[in-house]
Amino acid sequence: MPKLKGKIIDSWEALLKILPPIQEHRQWIFRGQSDHSWHLQTSLERHFDYIKFHIKKLGLSEENQEYRMLRSFQNGAGLYINNMPPEGEHLECLALMQHYGCPTRMLDFSFSPFVALFFAASEGIDDFSLYLIPVNRVSGHDEVARNFILKYSRRRPPVDDAVFAWEPRIVSERQLFQQSLFLCPTSIRTDIEETIRAQGRFFRPKKLIFPKERRWDFLRELNRMNINKASLFPGRQGFCESLKTQPLYRVGTLGRLNVS
Repeated sequence: MPKLKGKIIDSWEALLKILPPIQEHRQWIFRGQSDHSWHLQTSLERHFDYIKFHIKKLGLSEENQEYRMLRSFQNGAGLYINNMPPEGEHLECLALMQHYGCPTRMLDFSFSPFVALFFAASEGIDDFSLYLIPVNRVSGHDEVARNFILKYSRRRPPVDDAVFAWEPRIVSERQLFQQSLFLCPTSIRTDIEETIRAQGRFFRPKKLIFPKERRWDFLRELNRMNINKASLFPGRQGFCESLKTQPLYRVGTLGRLNVS
């Protein structure tokens, strides 16, 4: 399948014109990427690219490796996490694993285009991008998701390759503020972007590309909306990380800093 082409957006005004209207909130989901050349790829895909030689040498399948990580999390995470999902709620466990840095088949998205754009613009040095995908149903109530959960619980392979949107029942403060949800492929061997594009009835992705030279223009507009590290990562770490960029947002208004 040919590479998804993007539309160049070089101003805040151009972005506002192309975004879905506010009345369509939660009918679209968004993902920002700090390098526009990257295609959609889960952290589990990247992890397997890194260790595929060792998996093959040990005679393990990718599915087996994923299941081992899941079982290890279920067995040990209760030492660190008070509100663990009930036994058998594997998607809830995968969402928590993703949140705390373990590679999973989950791909982070947000219901907010501005939150997603912040993650694209706040990291990296190249042109960045924003994916827009309309979702007309949340797949917690969707047949694809139900069938996947049933088969995954029994460690059976999926019948068809598909990607579904899913919101976890258990969310952290950070996920709440970021308006997070996930896209989840039924097979970890699936190219998630190609599968999304093939699901033409439900997913027609769009891609916006932003020039790196306008990065700070977009970040300043987002900061005016109170979208920054301090608001998206509540707590001491997010506050301290936000201090790195706050003076840059105030250029022209602060005047000369007195550090004596």
